[in-house]
Amino acid sequence: MPRPESFRARPMEQQPHSFDRIAPAPVKLGNSQGHDAAAVKAGARQTRWLPLLALATLICVALSVIFILPRWQAGHRESPTPVSLSAAEARAVAATPAAAPNAATTDAASEEDRKAARSAAQDLLEQVRELDQSLKGMGVETWAPADYRSAADQLAAGERAYQALDYPGARAGYQAALARFEALVQKADTVFTQSMMQGNQALLDGNGNAAGAAFQTALLIRPDDAGAGKGAERAGKVDQVMDLIRTGDERTRAGELAAAVAAYQQARDLDPDSAAAQERLQSARRELGAQSYRAAMSAGFAALGAGQLTAARGHFTEALRLQAGAPEATDALRQTETRLTSAEIEQHLAAARAAEQSEEWGTAVTEYEAALKMDLNLLAAREGISTAADRRDLGQQLAQAIARPDRLADDNVDEETTALLARAGSVTSPGTKLKQQIAVLSTLQQESRTRVAVTLVSDGATEVTVYRVARLGRFTSKEVLLRPGRYVATGARAGFRDVRVEFTVAATGTGTPVQVKCTEQIGGVPN
Repeated sequence: MPRPESFRARPMEQQPHSFDRIAPAPVKLGNSQGHDAAAVKAGARQTRWLPLLALATLICVALSVIFILPRWQAGHRESPTPVSLSAAEARAVAATPAAAPNAATTDAASEEDRKAARSAAQDLLEQVRELDQSLKGMGVETWAPADYRSAADQLAAGERAYQALDYPGARAGYQAALARFEALVQKADTVFTQSMMQGNQALLDGNGNAAGAAFQTALLIRPDDAGAGKGAERAGKVDQVMDLIRTGDERTRAGELAAAVAAYQQARDLDPDSAAAQERLQSARRELGAQSYRAAMSAGFAALGAGQLTAARGHFTEALRLQAGAPEATDALRQTETRLTSAEIEQHLAAARAAEQSEEWGTAVTEYEAALKMDLNLLAAREGISTAADRRDLGQQLAQAIARPDRLADDNVDEETTALLARAGSVTSPGTKLKQQIAVLSTLQQESRTRVAVTLVSDGATEVTVYRVARLGRFTSKEVLLRPGRYVATGARAGFRDVRVEFTVAATGTGTPVQVKCTEQIGGVPN
C-alpha cells in the first residue's frame, strides 16, 4: 500500500510575513449650525483624548509584535509539511479560539509541551512505519485485510492530526495504529499455525487446492519455513497421489493384489509422507503376503502327499519366509524334514548294502557315514560301517601285496602275507573279488618260495656279494638259486670304484645273466 503523501518529508518553506500599518481612525467633525458653542466645547474635549488613544494603539501593536508574531512564525517554521486544509477544516481552525498570551513564562511552557508532543508523535510514527513494512512483507493484506485497513485508518487519522498541528491528536492516532499493528504481528503466528493445520488436514483429505492455498499463506508469513515449503510441494502432487491410490483400491477390490501393491508403491514414492499411501501399501503387502503364504502351504501339502519331499520342503520354507514363525508352516516343515531325513537315511543304507553286494567296501563305508551324520544312534549304520571298514582294509592290504610280489622274497614279508591270507580265508561268505584276491596272492607266495637258477657273470678280480643271500667272492661266471624277488649285488676291487647292480628274479628266472664287475679305475683309465 503506498504511503500517504503526508509521510513524505518536505522541505521547510519560509513564509513571507507582512503587517498592515495601524493608523488612527479619522475624526469626523459635527455641523456647526445651531451648535457652535457646544461643538467647540466638545471638539476641545475630543482633541484632548486623541493623543491618549494613539498611545494605546501603539502599545497594542508593540505587544502583538513581541508575543503573537514569534509564536506565529515558530508554528510555520516547525511544521513538517505545508498544510493543505479543506474548506471545512479551515473553518474549524478559524473557529478555534486562540489562547491569549498572558505572560512570557506561560507561553514558553506551552511551547515546550508542544515540542514534546510533536517529538513523541514522531517516535510513534517511526515504530508504526516499521511494523507496517514488516507486516506488508508478510502479506498481511492477504490474510488479514479488514484488520489491516482498520490499522491503516488509525494511521491516516494520526497523519491528519499531525498536518493540523494537533500533535496530541496525532500521537493518539499513531498509538492506536501501533496497537493494531502489534496485534497483527501477534496474529501472524496464529494465522501461520492455523494455516499449517489446515494445509496438513487438506493433504489428509486429498484436497490439493485447499492444501496449496493454506501453505501459500503460511509461506507469506514465514517464507523460509521448511515445513510450509514441504507442504506446498506435497500439495502439488496430491492429485497424482490420489489417482494412484484410487487405482490401487480398484485393483484390491478386483483381487489383483500385485497390481495394487505396484500402484500404492508409486503413490508412496511420489509422496513418501503420504499416510494414506503408506497405510494402503502396507495393508496390500500384508494381504499379498497372506495370499502367497496360503498358496505356498497348499503347494507344500500337495507335494508332501505325492512323496515329493524335496519340493514340499521348498514350499514350506517359502511359507515361513512370508510369515516368519507361523505355527502351521513350522509344523509342516518339521514333519517334512523328518520324513526327508528318514528317506535320505534309507537311501544311504540302501546304497551301502548295494556296495557290499558288489564288494565296494569303500563306498559302503562312505554311505554308512552319511547315514550316521543324520542319526548318530542309527544301529544299522553302526553295525554296517564296522563290517564294511574291516572288509575295505582287508581288500586294500591284499591289493597292495599282490601289486608287490617282489617283496615276498623277504622272509618277514612272507610271514605277513601268510597271516593276511589266513585272515582273508576266515571271512564268512567271501565274495568273488575276495576269493580272487586270495587265489592270486596264494599263487604269488608259492612262486616266491620256489627257487630259480640265476647266472652271475664277473671278471674274476671283483669281489661279488648278493645282499641277503651270500658273499660269492671272485669268479667269471656262477649260477645261484634265488627265490623270485628283487635283489642287490655289489662288486669291490682294489684300485677300482665299487659297483652296485639291482636285478629282479621272476618265477621264470632273469632271462639274461647278471653282470657284476668293477671297470672304472680310480685315478686312471678303465681296464
